[in-house]
Amino acid sequence: MKKLFSLVFALVFVFGLAACVESEVEYDGTITVIIGEETQEVYDIHFLNDEEQTLLELIESVVEVETIDTSYGPMVTRVGSIESDDDGYIAILKNDAYASSGVDTLAYEDGDVFTFMYEGFTPYLIIELDDGYHVETHYVNYEEDSELTLYDLLTDHFDISYDEFDFGKMLTKVNHLEVQDGNYIALYHNGEAMVEGVSFSEFETEDTIRLALEWWDQQAQAKRMIDLFLDNYMDAFLESANYYVFAGLHHLEDVAYTLNMAAYEDDQSAGWYAKWILVGRSLGEDTGLFEDALHELATLDYPYSAALFSIALDDETFTNDFVAMIQSETLTDFDLDTLSMIMLAFNHAGITEMNDEFAAVIESELYASSYGDNAATFAHVLIALISAGIDPSDERFMHEDGQSLVNVFFAYHRGDGSFMYQLESDEADLMFTTPQAFLALVMYTQGLQEPAVQPFNFE
Repeated sequence: MKKLFSLVFALVFVFGLAACVESEVEYDGTITVIIGEETQEVYDIHFLNDEEQTLLELIESVVEVETIDTSYGPMVTRVGSIESDDDGYIAILKNDAYASSGVDTLAYEDGDVFTFMYEGFTPYLIIELDDGYHVETHYVNYEEDSELTLYDLLTDHFDISYDEFDFGKMLTKVNHLEVQDGNYIALYHNGEAMVEGVSFSEFETEDTIRLALEWWDQQAQAKRMIDLFLDNYMDAFLESANYYVFAGLHHLEDVAYTLNMAAYEDDQSAGWYAKWILVGRSLGEDTGLFEDALHELATLDYPYSAALFSIALDDETFTNDFVAMIQSETLTDFDLDTLSMIMLAFNHAGITEMNDEFAAVIESELYASSYGDNAATFAHVLIALISAGIDPSDERFMHEDGQSLVNVFFAYHRGDGSFMYQLESDEADLMFTTPQAFLALVMYTQGLQEPAVQPFNFE
């Protein structure tokens, strides 16, 4: 009996001693964790600085926590009695302010109060501003039961202007989207045209509203592209004396430009002389010396170059030889750039009998170029067709997706007056595509005339 009493006494002594030791631990601080908003769970958690526990580890020591890994670190999906779902998330507040970092990195000190509460997601719309070249994306929050219209949201978040009509408001400006002659701001809701316009109010969170600057007048669109070229690129091309650009400037008539003709040199190539003949004629200069030099060098060896020489020389004998050579060939053997230059040379010389044959080949080969679809080829084709009095918007030259040749060509414009060679590259091609495209735009704005406009006829 004495042994049993001694054992019981010993156990009581040990546990009592342990309790005394624990009660003597001096903690460095205490934080308070509150879970929930209306019905709250409150925990006071003591900590020791030398244990270097994260806030997450401290909370896990008193209540069950579930997290998921994200690129920003662990995100709490459940803590105590609250959990996130498809409609909301668990917000973390530190001393009544929303936490600026995650639960595993959030700093704490003695007396801090951390609140975990469920919050519903704030409804928002995705507003896209599309100028035809670049899309600017904005995320706009709104109150779900506020009955706001699209007009109200745009007014609150964007710089807008509009015209008032009997059917309602029509936007004329939204930030950098600004209506000009020939275009308008179209509205789309999740990809579908918005019949209600800016009075639309049936939003759901994460809906996409796209405001797109769209052209209804292609002539006006082409003129806008020409203006951008003149503002941003003309000076550089004046220095390089590009004959496509000088031809285009000549036909614009109201654009002032000058160039000092290079001194005559007798060791230049045939292509150099052909270029300077066309530039000189566009300026009204005497090009006789260059023509004499080109006569000595011009050959029929390469059809593309021969077509250019025929245009530059304006010589009946050379042109007749050139025409005879082409008529002995099969037109489908030429790539579209060469064929277009040949067609242009024929029409420059007033030879129109083969235009239907040229057009038929263009129709069959237009979107099957060995070089791949590119704006330089489309520009050449546009120039050649207009020189023959043929409408490039004709359905014969329509792309399989339903777009006209003109619309296909316009898609290569970069929004600043320059053109890219292929859609896969966003870089401007200033060597070939942009100057050729400039002349094509000028020719297109000239319209179909009788007789047809010849780009290199400067009389």
